[in-house]
Amino acid sequence: TTEQPYIVRQYMEQGGFNSKFGTIYQSQEKLCRWFIEAANGLQFASQQELLHGNIRPDNILLDADERVKVADFGLDHLLYAGTPVIGQKEATADAVMYMSPEMISTGRQDLRGDLYSLGAVMYYLVSQCPPFDGDEAETVMNARFAGPPRPASELRHDTVEALDQLMNDMLAAYPKDRLNDYAVVIERLQRILENPLPEPGPVKIG
Repeated sequence: TTEQPYIVRQYMEQGGFNSKFGTIYQSQEKLCRWFIEAANGLQFASQQELLHGNIRPDNILLDADERVKVADFGLDHLLYAGTPVIGQKEATADAVMYMSPEMISTGRQDLRGDLYSLGAVMYYLVSQCPPFDGDEAETVMNARFAGPPRPASELRHDTVEALDQLMNDMLAAYPKDRLNDYAVVIERLQRILENPLPEPGPVKIG
């Protein structure tokens, strides 16, 4: 056979976070545990001086036992590295939905850009709606410069205040105002789990 480079990875039976929509919200207890695992993995990678650059729901995967693995480090990020994304005709709404403002405006980001994207994915899983939505890439990109997203608790009324605040702190538009440490994210998620959380109810969008 002809030699050909290829990637081998574990089969993740439950797919990505993007497959977890339904008529009932995922429990906040489960979501906090999932995001602790994701943040632990990203923290380990960052300690090896490895940034992800492409965190979005279909890149955070679950195996048969609902253990979390983060995949596809930087594969799409290479397309945009060093070049502002805004104004690029090939950019799609889906590609920029979870992208940090600084990646959009400059094509560059550090650890805080990954933390922004993780916060955007968290918002999506909690509320079943992206923090900034739209049919066109430019609409989605411009929305995050106009102000913070609608509080997730307005979309999902049982969202606990501490989780809403954590997502808000991760989604600050300016990196200087944003959380910059996975350990802080993990610690705050663990504190949320110390108290009883409401049972999830039916999904209401809008």
